[in-house]
Amino acid sequence: MNDYSIKFYRKLIKMKQQDLADILGLKSYEMSFIENKIELPDKDLLVNLATALHVTVGQIYTKEELDLILSRKEN
Repeated sequence: MNDYSIKFYRKLIKMKQQDLADILGLKSYEMSFIENKIELPDKDLLVNLATALHVTVGQIYTKEELDLILSRKEN
C-alpha cells in the first residue's frame, strides 16, 4: 500500500497543482480529479506524472490501481 500521494510528492518539490496540470497539459479540474484519485490517468499520462514528480509510478499508485490503468483499452 502506498503511504504517499500525488499531493504529498507535489508539495515535496514545492509545485502548485496548476503548475503540474500545465506540465501535463491538463485542465485544473482534471488534475484535481487525478490527484484525488477520482479518476485514474491513462498509461501515457501515468508515466509523465511520475516523471514530473520525480518518483516511480509505484510510489503514487497501488498495484491494484496500476493493474486497472494498464488493463484499460485505448480509445
